[in-house]
Amino acid sequence: METKRLIIWGTGNTGSNFYKKYKNIISLNVCTNSDENPVPIEGMEVIHYKELDKTKDFIIICSIFHEEIERRLSIDGWVFGYNYMTADLFEAKFQAKEGSKKLLVSIGRCHIGRISAILNSIHGFKKNYVVVHFAQPKVCISDSEFDYAKLIQCIEMLKYADIFLHPAAVASKTIKDYAYLEEKVPSKCMIIRVSLPTFESYWPQDTGKERDIAKWYITPYGKNLKAFGERDYIIEELIERGKSKKEIIEIISDENYFDKENLLANHNRTMTRAYFWDRISDIKIADFIEENYNIKKLYCDRGHLHQNLLKEYIRRILVLLSETECIHNIVGGGMLEEAELSMPTDSLIYPSTAKGLGLRFIDHESLFRFQLVDGSKFVTFSEGLEMQIEYYMRAKSLLEMCYR
Repeated sequence: METKRLIIWGTGNTGSNFYKKYKNIISLNVCTNSDENPVPIEGMEVIHYKELDKTKDFIIICSIFHEEIERRLSIDGWVFGYNYMTADLFEAKFQAKEGSKKLLVSIGRCHIGRISAILNSIHGFKKNYVVVHFAQPKVCISDSEFDYAKLIQCIEMLKYADIFLHPAAVASKTIKDYAYLEEKVPSKCMIIRVSLPTFESYWPQDTGKERDIAKWYITPYGKNLKAFGERDYIIEELIERGKSKKEIIEIISDENYFDKENLLANHNRTMTRAYFWDRISDIKIADFIEENYNIKKLYCDRGHLHQNLLKEYIRRILVLLSETECIHNIVGGGMLEEAELSMPTDSLIYPSTAKGLGLRFIDHESLFRFQLVDGSKFVTFSEGLEMQIEYYMRAKSLLEMCYR
């Protein structure tokens, strides 16, 4: 890369900002974009993308359409890390190689993603570290969403990692994935394995039954239909009984719907049903959960950590990295309260659950965050419940059509 001409691909705000930030640090003279008649970034020479030469040029992709550009380059024989990189990963690699910051590469699902995002938001931590996160399903071959291009990016960044953070997985296939990726880090790299709690029950609205990710999974003609949310047996049962959407909303909205005695018994059994992926890990907080579960209301599901749990994970990681001066940033929870909005989906807490556990139920104007295919949406309890019911009803109809 050092001997090649650096090309900024993307002449909008991202490309312009990248140029202004690095023009006095690295040699940046040429830009391009996907247009037939590209308009240059001010102060730069502009060329048509067809004039690029993989033997002489190295592309820094500064565009929101980076995936499309990457696919085009890959098809034309350009190699990630050798011929091109996205601007964020180029910057992380540059800072790691120049020694200005340590590079922390994390791999995991939402829990690890949230830990990484918050570490990257702590001012004192950002001064010394740059954080790059990869979604586990994308880079682990054992997952169904595996993306070869993402794996190549991950391996390239691991070459320069000072810290490699990932869950201490229990599945044998995933363990092999992580063992393979650990081989890609340099000898200087610290590997941090994080144990994660798993509960059979989130809020006891599932009456103690195990709640499955991907309630419906259909593969007619090679197409999958997944429920990216936890299974709700209450809604399922009411649909099976022929209740209408309006009737289900009225039933579930009743604050006396659940029997308090049964609900409390189920809640008290939750900790006895809990298990932990790995008690022998670099970062393990099984003891913290067991000591504080009923006191601090450490409710969580398979991946979405409550802020008390999140705060404890981050505190222990900072201690392990000897970054104790950063810990005061997470005390008080202000930063974590903001991060709470980044949760993929807020689980709806039934009014009767809240009443039975002595909690204040949200009013009907309060908003839950729902993760949709094309982004996020904030909805009220009734709106969120209606969305869930509609999904279950449509999935049930599709199942019946597929298996007649």
